[in-house]
Amino acid sequence: MGQFRRQTLIAVAACLGCAAARAQPAAGPMVELMLGDGFGSFTLVNRGPAVQLRSAIKVERQVDAGWQDARVTNFYLIEQCTRAPVPACITLAAGATLRPMPWLGNFCYAQCPVNCELDGPLPAGSYRFVVMTCDGTRQFASPPFQKKQ
Repeated sequence: MGQFRRQTLIAVAACLGCAAARAQPAAGPMVELMLGDGFGSFTLVNRGPAVQLRSAIKVERQVDAGWQDARVTNFYLIEQCTRAPVPACITLAAGATLRPMPWLGNFCYAQCPVNCELDGPLPAGSYRFVVMTCDGTRQFASPPFQKKQ
């Protein structure tokens, strides 16, 4: 009888360990967007495993209690302006930091010189930057910031 109880206790302890392991969230992308000192500047820090991110950065404007796409174009996860085409996605290695060129506050001429028709500055308000994984399953947002004019 003692042998049976010991085996039962071992089996129960093993099942409890399995349940605890299942309750832990799976390790996934953990990208933090931190605002910089100057307007439109921010830094990405990857605090998880390597992750593929869409190169296009989304700018969202706070409207009432929610966020809406501000429809900014030509704003990418690039550290310098070049004439080379921007890839659709980039890989941010585990522990890596990326400091994209800052947002200039415009709809089209957002970051690097481009020919734009009907361009101009976005109105004053509360904004945030959003980057997404290439597969579109996760998104990471910066803290809100104010655009004065």
